[in-house]
This record gives sequence, C-alpha cells and structure tokens, in this order.
Amino acid sequence: MRCSTACRALRLRSGERDHLSHLAGGLPPPPGRVTMSIRPSVLRLMARFTDVSAMLLNAKGDVLAWNPLAATLLGDFSAWPPPRRNLIWQRFLGEGPGRIVADDNERDRLDAALVADLRAAAGRYPEDPGIRRLIADLRAGSPQFEQLRRRRQVTIRRADRKRIAHPRARGAGARLRCAARPRRRPST
Repeated sequence: MRCSTACRALRLRSGERDHLSHLAGGLPPPPGRVTMSIRPSVLRLMARFTDVSAMLLNAKGDVLAWNPLAATLLGDFSAWPPPRRNLIWQRFLGEGPGRIVADDNERDRLDAALVADLRAAAGRYPEDPGIRRLIADLRAGSPQFEQLRRRRQVTIRRADRKRIAHPRARGAGARLRCAARPRRRPST
C-alpha cells in the first residue's frame, strides 16, 4: 500500500500526512504539486451528503473520493485501479464514465473542456510529475486529445451540465458543480 493511500484511508491532516511520510522514509508532496490528500473535514462533509451525489477530484482529474449516490449514478470508481481513477485518462484512453450522453457537438465541447482544465492545472502546477506523465500518456495514446490540446484553450470550469444515461432512469439530467479551492497567497 502506498503511503498516500494509507494517509487517505486514515483521513490524516496535512501535518500528520507529512509525519507519516517521513516515518515511512519518504518525503511529503512538495509545494507546487497536485496533492492526493483530502482534509478529514471534507470527507466528513461528503459523508453527510445522503440525498445528492458528490465526487471529489484534484486539479488533474483524479477521483479522490465519492459517495454512494455518485457511484450509483456514474458507476463504481473502485472498479478502476487507483492509478486509472482519472476522468481525463478514462475519457481519452480508458473505458470512461460511459453513462454521459452527448451528441457530437456536445461531446466535442465536453472533451475540449477536459483538455482546457488539464492545461490550466499544468500551468498552476508546472513541477508536478503526475501532470506531465498524464499529458505525455494522453498525447501518445489519443490523437483526439492531441488535436484538442493544440487549440491551447485554458479554462477552469465552475459549473457545467451533463446528461446521464442510467440503466434505471431514462435521460436523467445532472448538473455538475465544481468548487475550486482558491490558491493561497504566500505569507510575507
């Protein structure tokens, strides 16, 4: 088990995560890199969402946590191995969340938004090896990703709308809300 996986399972705070990483002989994630940790307060909040689906992603599209309703609506994310629990990788190289329904124009818009989101994350975290590796894999394996990447769009979506095709519901609509955590200003 990787140290970051254990930290998430134990719901450790950042200081506790750093200490466990040190004890395990590793280093905590350096500043300027996308974190895989979730604050315990966020996990507790998600656990209280019993009447709405919720999913937590990091800046590069990794699915970090989800509640039972999200799994019911979109599919079981635990079926994907942890390194493949990335929505962007799944869309362009994997099986993806196949319940999202879109015509060609809508699919192009949604795909372009994913690529633009990843470009924005790469700009915010230029030293993150996970983002660089993800982009390299996508460029090598998906001509569609590369074509969209060449558009050079940068976006941070705050909200979007997608239509979900669920096996038990006909054409159910779902609204995707994205809450971006603001970057902290360095203290002077």
